[in-house]
Amino acid sequence: MISQQIETIHTSIAQDPALRQRLDKVADKEAYFDLVVEVGKSKGIAISAADVKNATDAVSANRAPAGSELSDQQLESVAGGGFFSQWYYDRYTSGLVKCS
Repeated sequence: MISQQIETIHTSIAQDPALRQRLDKVADKEAYFDLVVEVGKSKGIAISAADVKNATDAVSANRAPAGSELSDQQLESVAGGGFFSQWYYDRYTSGLVKCS
């Protein structure tokens, strides 16, 4: 539920250039979280600064560090192979799938 609320707030921010500028000017993380909470309240969404921090931390944890490269497996996945190709490759190399 919180993730849906955060997504709604994110969409509101993305659609409002003045609001994006306000957020870009905030130098302090806590002030940023408070401003996002304020935006949520203006949209009728009750979230806390801790909710915003947790959502931000989760996104950051899933991001690759700047300047890092994709692994061969990640590159193959985004290059069009995707889930099925990796699934098939894993089974083929493990011997679960036999090709003649």
